[in-house]
Amino acid sequence: MTYLIRFTYVGLWFVLASAPSPARTWTSSGGKQIEADYVRATEDSVTIRRAGKEFTLKLDQISPADRAFVKVKYATSKLPKPPISIRPSKLDSTHEGRDLKSLDGRTLRRLSSRYAARDDYEAAAKHAFWSVAAGEDLSYNLSCYLALAGMKEDALYWLQRAAITDGVDPGWANEDSDLRSLREDARWEKVHAFLVETSRQWSTSGLTITNLVVPEGHDPQQAIPVAVWLHGFGADPEIAGYQDLATELGIAFLGVSGTVPHGPSSFAWANDHAKDQRRIDAAFAEVEDRLKPEAGKIALFGFSQGAATSAELSALHPGRYAGAIVMSPGSQKPSRLPDAPKEGTDSLTY
Repeated sequence: MTYLIRFTYVGLWFVLASAPSPARTWTSSGGKQIEADYVRATEDSVTIRRAGKEFTLKLDQISPADRAFVKVKYATSKLPKPPISIRPSKLDSTHEGRDLKSLDGRTLRRLSSRYAARDDYEAAAKHAFWSVAAGEDLSYNLSCYLALAGMKEDALYWLQRAAITDGVDPGWANEDSDLRSLREDARWEKVHAFLVETSRQWSTSGLTITNLVVPEGHDPQQAIPVAVWLHGFGADPEIAGYQDLATELGIAFLGVSGTVPHGPSSFAWANDHAKDQRRIDAAFAEVEDRLKPEAGKIALFGFSQGAATSAELSALHPGRYAGAIVMSPGSQKPSRLPDAPKEGTDSLTY
């Protein structure tokens, strides 16, 4: 059984957060479902419309997935408007006789990367464009491919859009060689200021994603080993593909978004042990009605920045974690582990 607490905010053009959304299925905290339109949100409530009537609900009255949806809507409504108004091009949907709209988003994503590796940026941009149209978070890469292909206006549009829909690191955008032509544009100062402010607002939005996958038919009252997934810098805790493995191994997977949100699907770890541990604790609390961890059988596993965080937290808290699986660890900041207080044992090896 897969529980997915996530909302991906995509589409071909900018969508104003205040605009009415198509009807969606809303689930109450008690499990009841209704079809209704999203209208607007506040920090702790959402207004929906059904049969012409509006109803306002507190966030604790709706499911975790709906709360995540509302948090993204609310956070997006607070973001600044892009400073440069550009009408983007609609890229051709055929390539070498193939209809790109017939391919799924992930396949298009992979193909765009392959073409970029061959320096065929026009083909990479075309595949990335239709990957985004299919629901992938690829606006920043699309901006890069367009810039490298000499389509500067479109590249500026998609970079601004990426700041809202995916999240953009303004520091990296100021260094990324793919965007050199954009930085040479007289409008770059305004665009970069927009990236900085958008990033700041995302980082203070309080947005989180918590994903849970348990074995098929699992009884939530039965204690179960838990593997906690900590993603890399700028990624999200997607674990839907772990369903078969969870059932085969008889374990639960808990995907936890990093402590610092950079966008709806872009997060980073704080490189602060206390803050990062509190984020993991909050994730466990969020799913406590569906997950009962087995004592002594909680392990962390992560990639890149998440791997470094997994290693350090498991070393700091040996009484809490059985260990960590560390894949390509890396961090933008040096480890603070030797200076941190230790618990549960008098002797640790790092």
